[in-house]
Amino acid sequence: MPLIVVAGLPSSGKSSVAAALAEACRALGQDVQVVDEDSLHFKRNESYKDAAAEKQARGALMSAAERCLSRKRTVIFDSHNNIKGYRYQLWCHARSAGTRYCMVHVDTPVESCREWNAARPAEGAYSQEIFEDLACRFECPDSRNRWDSPLFMVRPLLGQVQLQEQVAAVAAAVADRPPAARGAAAGAADHAGAGEAGVAANGGSSAATAAAVGGEAAGILPPIEQILDEPALVLEAKELVPTITTDTSHTKLAATNLQHEIDRAVQRVVEAVAAAQSVAGSGAPGVVTFEATGGSSGALPPLDVYRPMFLPELRRHKRGFMKLATSQTFSRLQDAAAAQRLFIGYLRDQLAQQ
Repeated sequence: MPLIVVAGLPSSGKSSVAAALAEACRALGQDVQVVDEDSLHFKRNESYKDAAAEKQARGALMSAAERCLSRKRTVIFDSHNNIKGYRYQLWCHARSAGTRYCMVHVDTPVESCREWNAARPAEGAYSQEIFEDLACRFECPDSRNRWDSPLFMVRPLLGQVQLQEQVAAVAAAVADRPPAARGAAAGAADHAGAGEAGVAANGGSSAATAAAVGGEAAGILPPIEQILDEPALVLEAKELVPTITTDTSHTKLAATNLQHEIDRAVQRVVEAVAAAQSVAGSGAPGVVTFEATGGSSGALPPLDVYRPMFLPELRRHKRGFMKLATSQTFSRLQDAAAAQRLFIGYLRDQLAQQ
């Protein structure tokens, strides 16, 4: 399930948009979790009174969102999200989880935000100093950035009907649909024209704009099922694919003790060659066989040591292999025996070069 990031100025209506998004997603049968300051019992003025408090609050919010991320839950992250670097980190977490991702920008003029903040009760409003500080540091989402795409623009000042139309489009974009339907929606969205009062700077179609304006004028809201069935109204949120730096499910050794496990496996090969060299004295050990590490499948290949190879040289080769193994070849190490096979091949190459 996706991560929906809601960004906007303070007191711009983000919480109302997040609540409407949660209701629309639940109507589609999704398990929804909203992560915001209230869910963590943060007080607004206390959380953003200085740089240290703001850093702690942002870290706690991001950690809560990361814990909630899964392929079975829709997470709505409702906060200022005013720094593009912070939004990039959220995008990276979504990519690591292999979920869909979209950005919702609540676009409300700062004058209206200032008025709405002043009209709030004292315990729920930002102080004037904190409001101005957060507002002046807001970095608007840009659909050209991959961590801000797909970008949906929601404008609460356009009215409740228009807001519900835009929220329904966001829910439709992240909804679970058959692959064929998602592909058709993506193709239609790519060829659709952009609409000003539509869903996003890069996403709304002219059909969506016309439907929204017409619906507001007539007081009729197109049901979300109609948006799902009409590909031209849907901008798809694509699933993010984890990269090798974030996905460790392909290797059994990818853990905190990775280097220790490789070192132990390689040391067994060194000891076997050193033992054969000790028996051979100053001559060549000949063909050396190795015993596979317990629990590993497959036998290890033998190594023909056709010249003397003493312990200092073996240690030097081990250091060179460890530098390569821990920086480049770790993705190929499925178990300890794989590390041993690679090291045996490494020794074979070193013998051939001399």
